[in-house]
Amino acid sequence: GSIIPLLQTILDPNFSLVFFNKIENLFIKDFLLSLSQKEQILFFSFILIIVFMLKYLFYIVTLDYNLNYSKKLSIELTKSVVLAYFKNSYTFFSRTNLSSKITDIFVGIRYLTTFYVKSFLNLILEIFLIIFISILILYIDPFASAVAITFFLTISYLFFKINKKKLDHFSNLTQFYDKKRVKSLHEIITLFKEVIIFKKEDFFYKNFLTNLSLFEVNTKKINFLKILPRPILEFFGTITIIIFLIVSFYSSNDDLSQIVIKIAIIAAAGFRLLPSINRAMVSILEIKSSIPYVISVLK
Repeated sequence: GSIIPLLQTILDPNFSLVFFNKIENLFIKDFLLSLSQKEQILFFSFILIIVFMLKYLFYIVTLDYNLNYSKKLSIELTKSVVLAYFKNSYTFFSRTNLSSKITDIFVGIRYLTTFYVKSFLNLILEIFLIIFISILILYIDPFASAVAITFFLTISYLFFKINKKKLDHFSNLTQFYDKKRVKSLHEIITLFKEVIIFKKEDFFYKNFLTNLSLFEVNTKKINFLKILPRPILEFFGTITIIIFLIVSFYSSNDDLSQIVIKIAIIAAAGFRLLPSINRAMVSILEIKSSIPYVISVLK
């Protein structure tokens, strides 16, 4: 939140008079108005450093909490699944794909705790941060903030709208070939004697390699989708700022310094929103990509 007034104080010395007069607390207003321009810049820079320190401290604390919660949840879920297996009859295991159950225990539960639950908690946190930052920058500069918020929400919506079916498809294939690769490896180990006797090494090896390759290919596609939001937001954000600059230059009656100030404010608002929106989008992608594993574990 200090970035916007800091930029405006640097670029427009008269901004402080307008901005500080909006402050209702007389003590704070008098204190800020008593500072020179250089002192104001130093003050906002100091506030900015403190805000970033508090922000990263907050992230460290919440990250530690999320990791501990995921660890405990993973242990408890694994214990519950294993204990539930003891209650089944021998017939259940004779008719069940054991490699699939092994995948559910070690991979599915990891997806449930690491990707689904942790990403859901991160998403809630990022939504609160986005709301808080949006309110703050809207108070400082409503027009610039509204432009940045509208832009990011529109790009985020279009991104998920375009890639929804792809993500669902890749997620289902990843889980399918994950179980297939574990099954093929399980067959090599349990049928090792028969494989050697009947000289079927090439068959089982190629089968395992095919499933492994298809699993990795689809995993790569999901990971590629996860890294797309930030460069897309940055690219279209840059294009929007350039268009806004050109339009303002030819259509606005303001001088160049005023136009630059407006662009700098919009860029600063976008800079504050971009990380949280990017993390929120990645969390949604991780939640969606882990759904097939979660459904398999909860069956």
